[in-house]
Amino acid sequence: MVRDSAALPRQRGIALGIAIGLAAVVSGILYLAADHPPKLDGKPLALEFEVKIPPALKLPVQPSVQTLHASLYANYRDNGYALLDYDKIASRDGYFFVPGKASLLSQTFNRDLLVSIESEGGARQFIKLKLRAKPRKEDEAWSDWITATERADLSPVPEPERIAVRYRVHPED
Repeated sequence: MVRDSAALPRQRGIALGIAIGLAAVVSGILYLAADHPPKLDGKPLALEFEVKIPPALKLPVQPSVQTLHASLYANYRDNGYALLDYDKIASRDGYFFVPGKASLLSQTFNRDLLVSIESEGGARQFIKLKLRAKPRKEDEAWSDWITATERADLSPVPEPERIAVRYRVHPED
């Protein structure tokens, strides 16, 4: 039996081309199906927010990441600490206002901000954000204040203890 030695490299090349083509198609499908961070005008977005702490809750004397913190929760893979600006905490009308920000890492409409004040036993509160999965230009304006209705243990928060938040999106720095 005589083999055509010129045909063997060509057959290997065709097989390699088919394998590369299939790998490219599968990779493309997986990329398109993956959850990507939302963008606006081609730029990744951050959530800028302001937490409003009612007079019924007491802030620690020296708030820090150990005593006052927040996290943005979207899903089990997108859950991270938010950066609070402790130097810019302000007091108005008995309330404390704490500015912060967090990166938006996924496209989901299901986002919660968890605010925790460690000196206050019941002050771990979830606030359900009403933010689109893919924010638009109009989401760069401040939202209305949204108040927490449940604690981290899912028990209800009494009205005078409800932490509130307002937020907006902006391109990340």
